[in-house]
Amino acid sequence: VWFDALINYISGIGYGEKDKLKFWPADYHVLGRDIVRFHCVIWPAMLMSAGLELPRSLFIHGFFTINGLKISKSLGNAIDPIPIAEKFGLDAFRYYLFSDFTFGQDGDFSFQSLANRINTELADDLGNLLSRTVAMTEKFLGGTLSKGEWKEEEDGHLVQQARHIQENLDGWFSRLEYSKLLGEIWKLLRMANKYAEDQKPWKLAKDEEKRSRLQQVLWNMGEVLRFSSYAFRPVMEETSQKILDQLGLKMEKDFSKALQWGRLGEKTKVSKKGSLFPKIEINEDDPFFSLGKPKEEESPSKEKSDGKQKKVEKSTKETKEKKEKKKEAKETITFEDFAKLDLRVAKVIHCEKVKKAKKLLRLEVELDGEKRQIVSGIALDYKPEELVGKSIILLANLEPRKIMGIESQGMLLAAWDGKKVVVLVPEKEVPPGTPVS
Repeated sequence: VWFDALINYISGIGYGEKDKLKFWPADYHVLGRDIVRFHCVIWPAMLMSAGLELPRSLFIHGFFTINGLKISKSLGNAIDPIPIAEKFGLDAFRYYLFSDFTFGQDGDFSFQSLANRINTELADDLGNLLSRTVAMTEKFLGGTLSKGEWKEEEDGHLVQQARHIQENLDGWFSRLEYSKLLGEIWKLLRMANKYAEDQKPWKLAKDEEKRSRLQQVLWNMGEVLRFSSYAFRPVMEETSQKILDQLGLKMEKDFSKALQWGRLGEKTKVSKKGSLFPKIEINEDDPFFSLGKPKEEESPSKEKSDGKQKKVEKSTKETKEKKEKKKEAKETITFEDFAKLDLRVAKVIHCEKVKKAKKLLRLEVELDGEKRQIVSGIALDYKPEELVGKSIILLANLEPRKIMGIESQGMLLAAWDGKKVVVLVPEKEVPPGTPVS
């Protein structure tokens, strides 16, 4: 069966009918990890026996889970991606999949994580930057972006990050590191939003002598948007075009030139054309958001017999046992992977509840003379005053991420037994910043 099936890879593109195959060897052969043996042993042997080249690269991807559960027919928790793309937009859905999941590893889908990505990263980080750039340009500069007074010390970091993306973009794409690529682009967008807060163009606009500086600040913000729209275009083509339209730019055909800093040009006329991504709210009462929930979680009807009732209960119990097994089963990592984690002791100096979020706390921590803020979902188990003064274990090199509009700059370590959360603390007092290994 596998011999017949594997032949389709080349018979489908003309093997047996054409002397030369145009699309072979494949640059990437993307596979599920449960069929590795057939594709890494049998398939290469077949190709070699036929005198054909091997695929240039085999890429083994992970599995999707839904709300922590494996997708299966028996649970009835499969999700059709097409209605989701239609409801939230193809660009937003594609961005979520490529940014939330590290390609090659398992990924867990939930509507809540999808909403968080759309609201904090697409609506706040990207949409807000475009909206404020266009609005302030129309209000203060008559709708025209043009260069002005450049200040290397204040402006140069934007160029450096853009060039970092430009230099590494091909490598990230060729290694299928889409989450890394998008993470670096969003780092640039967050830098631009902070840049706007620091430069305060609305204050520069009040002083005519600072008009040249105002022009440069808004031009820089516009250039970040232009550059980013090309960098993420393979993932969000429609959004990329919308940004270029609001900036009054035509699509460049030469991608390599488009990814050079400074191609926004002079006297670019902007025009506001609505928001990119409206924020969404997950309504648990909406039947749409029940997609992906196992059938066993639904209440059995009164009309069911006792036998059927017991069958459902047994199935639910088995589902829970599968969940427990899933908690225990973790993929083996190398020592090099572990060494990448920067675990350090941090001291909590302030803690408060996050408004409109029952489970979230915002903690300010001290880390070897540096202060950071983190957001953690432990509010149901800890009061803010219980944490102030405690030493905790912090994953310090985790990529910053916005949660409920608050940037979380790390993650505290905690244990969870399925009922309660216990924050991990050092047995003895050690200075903030002490490495944990």
